[in-house]
Amino acid sequence: MIRKLLFSILFSPAILLSAACSHSSSQISLWQPFTFNGVAFVNQRIDGLPSLWVREGYYPRTSQPDNATAGTGRLQPGSGAVSGTCYIHSSGGKIADKSGFDLLREEQITVKNASQGVSVIRSDSAGFFTEELFPGRYELFCRGAKTEVTVRESKTVLAVIRGGKRMVD
Repeated sequence: MIRKLLFSILFSPAILLSAACSHSSSQISLWQPFTFNGVAFVNQRIDGLPSLWVREGYYPRTSQPDNATAGTGRLQPGSGAVSGTCYIHSSGGKIADKSGFDLLREEQITVKNASQGVSVIRSDSAGFFTEELFPGRYELFCRGAKTEVTVRESKTVLAVIRGGKRMVD
């Protein structure tokens, strides 16, 4: 009797469906949104601003993963990723609040590494760029401004480049 009950619980279609759904939900919950707030990336969504979605071991994306895509897009073994934005202040200056900014869309980003050489990527229509790279130290340039990042295997590093100065005071 106990064996029949155990068998019916283990192989019940409702329980199997429930287990599959919770697995898919956990896949989605592993993705974290990062939003540029004008100064740095913060680990949250901010209304009206685009976000980068990051998960360890996966290629970053600009849209929230769903059940069908949450487990796709793994980084190649031995690689990591850099993702970020190049921006310019659109309000503020030396005295006033510097919270206004514009993400630079379709902007050229130069990536330099001593052993890998130089490559050029572009930010997308939302103003974000992403590149899969071998682990190491990289310099990123946008409009003459530079930032340095260290890429680690299976990790995504978020980079912010202030691509110029616009004093509005």
